[in-house]
Amino acid sequence: MGSEPVITPTLVRRLLQEQHPDLGELKVGEIVQGWDNTMVRLGDELALRLPRHEMGERLLGQEIQWLPVLGLQTGVRVPAAVWTGVPLATSPDGPGYPYRWAVVPWTAGRSAGELLTQTRDAYAEPFARTLAALHVPGAAGAPVSPVGRGQGIETVLDRVRERLRDRTAELGERQVGHLGDLIQQALDARPHEGPPRWLHGDPHPRNTVLTAAPQDEGPGSPQLVDFGDLCVGDPASDLGQSWDHFTSAGRERFRAAYGQARGLTAEDDQALWTRARGWAVHYALIYLDLHRPEDLRRAGGRMLEVLDS
Repeated sequence: MGSEPVITPTLVRRLLQEQHPDLGELKVGEIVQGWDNTMVRLGDELALRLPRHEMGERLLGQEIQWLPVLGLQTGVRVPAAVWTGVPLATSPDGPGYPYRWAVVPWTAGRSAGELLTQTRDAYAEPFARTLAALHVPGAAGAPVSPVGRGQGIETVLDRVRERLRDRTAELGERQVGHLGDLIQQALDARPHEGPPRWLHGDPHPRNTVLTAAPQDEGPGSPQLVDFGDLCVGDPASDLGQSWDHFTSAGRERFRAAYGQARGLTAEDDQALWTRARGWAVHYALIYLDLHRPEDLRRAGGRMLEVLDS
């Protein structure tokens, strides 16, 4: 992978002037760098989504292709692209930009990742209903995750076991053994049955924006953003992120609301959440391996504490 493109207001204006001059008069606002994309606020209602690398471009292409389908099929509000752009060549006017890009609706609100876990419990039920509405049978030809999301926990088993071995000195043999037992229970649980279902792929708090009118009380209404990992499969991998969102009490409310919205039987619910708990272990261990941002490492530690209780 080569060096990542440097996103500046000047580059953004060049992209717009050459490819979407109708947007050229809008104010270029805050530039925020994510894992795969740089987001640039454009006016009050739009944003540019600019991939940072080739993988980010592939994920953006997936969003461009499938988010309109997902929105129409499920009725879930999704940030589908309203305009798209192509690479920009370097010229005397300035540096180019090497990837396909998009203009998307701006989701105003506050990132759920900025809130305390106890505060996030307030949106447990509406978030459960959002995911239940999303988790319907996927369209023909819908993408399958290249990193195992939506598949059985066995697809990431080697990585999970390696991370557990590497953290034995830090976590202790008892906790590592307990977490290994949770993974084994996920492996032994009844697998997903029926058609593969639409999944967000990465519905953690930092991909959840809380939108609310000024007069609203509480943290606001949860809306998912960043659908780059959109795929189809077993909802357990999405639900594993509930250990990141909520306290134990909030997660039980989330689980009850999700099961009610999906009409799950007690047996289906138990198998689903046993599989989801295995994914929660996987996510927590990933977070602990990250060097930045620090809040993700803290989230991983907190998730392991809850899983160990």
